[in-house]
Amino acid sequence: MIAKESSRCWKVLVSSKSRRICIYKRKVKQMLGCILAELGNVPIPEEVSELSVFFTDDQEIRALNRDYRGKDKATDVLSFSQLEGDEGGISLSLGDIVISLEYAKSQATRLKVTLDQ
Repeated sequence: MIAKESSRCWKVLVSSKSRRICIYKRKVKQMLGCILAELGNVPIPEEVSELSVFFTDDQEIRALNRDYRGKDKATDVLSFSQLEGDEGGISLSLGDIVISLEYAKSQATRLKVTLDQ
C-alpha cells in the first residue's frame, strides 16, 4: 500500500503471526496511511518511505521486550526506530511496530471497546 504525504509515497508492510485473531491487513494499511499523511510537519528525512507493522502473540512480544528493553513481560506495543542510533547512513524504513494481538484484545475487553478501536 502506498500512502501519499506531500510528495512522499509510503510503503506500508503489514504481517501477522497470529492464527487465533484475524486482522484485516487492508484496513490496517488504510489507517496507517491516514496517520502517515498527517506527518507533514514532522521532520523525517525525505529518503525514508517505509513502515513495517507486525502482529504477534504475547509470547513473542515478551521475548522482544526482554531482549531489547530488559523487561521480562508481555506488553501491547513495541516500536523500533530505524532513524535513531549511530549506525550511520539513512535507512529507507521509518521503523518497525510490533503489536501483541492477545494483549491488545485483553485490553479492549477490559476497557469495553472493540479490538479495532
